[in-house]
This record gives sequence, C-alpha cells and structure tokens, in this order.
Amino acid sequence: MIDSKGSVIVRGQGSHDRLSGAPVVPDRGGQGKDALQDPHGYTGDGPATVLLKIQLALEGLVDRFDALPYSTKQAATGVTTAFPWSSELDNTENRTFVAEFKKAYTDDATGQPLAPDGYASEMWSAMRVLDAALTATKGETKDAGRLVSALEAVSVAGPGGTITFDASTHNVIQDEYVREVRSSAGGLVNAVVDTIASVKDPGR
Repeated sequence: MIDSKGSVIVRGQGSHDRLSGAPVVPDRGGQGKDALQDPHGYTGDGPATVLLKIQLALEGLVDRFDALPYSTKQAATGVTTAFPWSSELDNTENRTFVAEFKKAYTDDATGQPLAPDGYASEMWSAMRVLDAALTATKGETKDAGRLVSALEAVSVAGPGGTITFDASTHNVIQDEYVREVRSSAGGLVNAVVDTIASVKDPGR
C-alpha cells in the first residue's frame, strides 16, 4: 500500500509478515531468497532504507470526495486524472446539469444537495444523444439502419462539451480533460489543467 506521504509500504507478504508496515530495505546481495530484510533487525552496513515516491495518474471516475475520511482527502490532493468531464467546466450545459442534479438528489446522510459524478455526466450525455437521434427519426426505432444513421450524424452539447460519433467505428468523439485534485471552498475538486480536444478511439 501507499501511505499518506506517498511511500510504498509492504503488508501481508506471507512468510515476510514481520515486514508489515515497514519500508522496503534491499539486502546486501540483492539476489538471495530473503531479499527483503527487516530494517529493525538488520545489522549489516548495506544500503539505507528505500522510500519509493510516486505521483498517481489515473483514468476514471474520481469525482466525489465528501465521503472520504479527512486524511484520505488530504492524500488525494495533487492526484491527476483524465476524463471527458469535470464539475468545474464553465459551460452552459454543465452548469445546467450540475444545478439540475443537485435539485433532484440529496445525500442520504446529510440531506444536502448531492453533487454529480462522472457516471451521472455520462448518463446525461447519453440521454441528450438519444433524444437528438430520436428527434431525427421522429421517434421511429423499428428501422435499425435509420436509427444508426441518425446516431452517426448526432452533434450535441454535453456537460463535457460537444459530442459526435466516428461513423466508421461508432466510437464517441469528445474532449478529454486532464484534471488535478485541488482544494476549493473547503472541499476538493477536479480542476481542469489541460484539454485534449476531439479525442477519437486511440486504438484506431
């Protein structure tokens, strides 16, 4: 696991359970069967304790911080993620989405308005896309080819920006945002630090 300072801590290593909670220390040879030694019982003159520092970079839905313990919240500061939405985006559709979501949902524990997350933004966008396609077909869904063509031609404004589709792959084309967890108004937010415009399927 990683402690609050970003150090890698060894836990639950079978026969090396005596290392639980201790930093990793290599032995002098580095090739033996017992390469990880207990820093409290090691008396040789080998290398000093190694603390591994890392910076987390993730892709995914890391949007709600309210339920996290205080110490975990503080450790989250600076974490970088990439996702096609952030509550911090300043556009008309996103402001409407965030406001309407908070009107519709409240936190079970506190009764306060519930902030939306990435899953909610995707569902909002999906309904926008489907509504546009069904408007184009006048609600007709029996003709699958016609509905597919309508979806291929969709261009709608979602909370994360304009949404279109690649007609050759049917993958969504949308902006991706590089986000960094920062403190704001007594809480944590995914601040947008960079934008990668009109991202297509990276596998093609």
